[in-house]
Amino acid sequence: MKSLRLNIGCGPSFEGDVRIDVRKTKAVTMIADAHVLPFKDESFSYVICTEVLEHLDSPFKALKEIFRVLTENGIAFLTVPNLTEIRRFLLIARNPLRVHCKETNHKQGWDAIEFNHLVRQVGFKILQVDWIDWHGRTERKEKYKFLNPLLERILPGSFYHTNMKIVCQKPLLKRKYPSV
Repeated sequence: MKSLRLNIGCGPSFEGDVRIDVRKTKAVTMIADAHVLPFKDESFSYVICTEVLEHLDSPFKALKEIFRVLTENGIAFLTVPNLTEIRRFLLIARNPLRVHCKETNHKQGWDAIEFNHLVRQVGFKILQVDWIDWHGRTERKEKYKFLNPLLERILPGSFYHTNMKIVCQKPLLKRKYPSV
């Protein structure tokens, strides 16, 4: 059986055999809601869900759907904004009333511990957590950009990078065999 890859919230990305989103683009193969995926159980061996969960009403329900459509030992590649990035703290300290950014339409947010807990509640086994700059730092407009090389060397990744990358696996189900 061929292993299929699902990309949830693909936007303009052509990565994945089946690419879903809530709006039609050239890359989208199907319009669907991440809370109720229109696929049979264990249909995909790999699911990509980047920068989507924070926009959903129920990320837990979407993660349960991802878990459902993954085959045993299937891999989920997830990314979410990193709420512990130092620049976020500095922006909030400078303007405490701007905790929620209206431009991003984010409904949820997690630090690494909270997101780890959420993913494990669904049943996933976490294989890797990493810190990345999803859109790169060179293109970003930052007032003190010249400090980035120093900050990257002295700060832990969780304080410097803008996004968390989490690679999860749906574990093998424990089957009960009747005793003889």
